[in-house]
Amino acid sequence: MSHINNYIYAVIILLSFNMSSQNTIDEDPEILQNNIDYRITQSQYDLDHYNYYEAQNKLNNALELALKLNNKKSIAIIHSAKSRIQLITEELDEAMKSISFAIQIQRDIKDD
Repeated sequence: MSHINNYIYAVIILLSFNMSSQNTIDEDPEILQNNIDYRITQSQYDLDHYNYYEAQNKLNNALELALKLNNKKSIAIIHSAKSRIQLITEELDEAMKSISFAIQIQRDIKDD
């Protein structure tokens, strides 16, 4: 019976290490930035293939990550890309808001 208890404790300890390392990976800034860049790239691919709504969804996911990371440059790039999609889908007011927001952020961070 004690051997079974030892095995159970060992399994619990291994699972706790695995879960804590997963949390560390999810919060790593470099991995988050890679995810942002990947989603932006994939949205561009979708946009090139006329899949506007899928591109919009990927940009929204990238924006959530960029906000979590507080990466102003990525936020501006995402809003700029969103404005292009909104312009294509004839959401003109939203396109103006997105591009204005992107321009303002780029001015604030002095990104030319």
